[in-house]
Amino acid sequence: MFLKVANILKKYGVDLQVWSYDKIKRNDDISSLFGDDEPTEADLSSIEPDKLHEPVLPVSSSDTQLAQIITGGVELQNDLIWLSSGDYPVDSIVKVSTQDGTYKVTGRSSYHGYSDLTIYSLKGDSGHDNKSDRA
Repeated sequence: MFLKVANILKKYGVDLQVWSYDKIKRNDDISSLFGDDEPTEADLSSIEPDKLHEPVLPVSSSDTQLAQIITGGVELQNDLIWLSSGDYPVDSIVKVSTQDGTYKVTGRSSYHGYSDLTIYSLKGDSGHDNKSDRA
C-alpha cells in the first residue's frame, strides 16, 4: 500500500521557494559562497527556485517530543519542520512566506518507500530563527 499525501500537503500548505543544493552547487558563481556563509537572495537570484505550497511548522521546546517521533527519534536543533512530497538534499535553501525568512535544510527523513512524504528540518540564521518560545 502506498500512501499519497501530496494533495493533503498542498491543501494545508504555505507558499515556499526552494533552491535545491544540487542547483546551487552546479552554479560556479554561488557554490563558492556556500561555505560557512549563507548565500543571500541576491546571490540566489540567478537560479530559478521551485515554487511549492506545502506545510511548514515551527518547532518549540514543547514540540520536541512530537518532532522526535516524526523524525524517527532524532533530536532537533532546528526552527521549522517542512512536510513535502518533493525530494531535496540537505543544504538546500527554503524561503518560507509565512516566516518572513530564508532557511537551510539541515536534515531529512524520507518515507518514499511507502509514501510520497519527506520531512525536512530547517534552520534559520540568527535573524530568521523561531524565537516564539524564547525569552
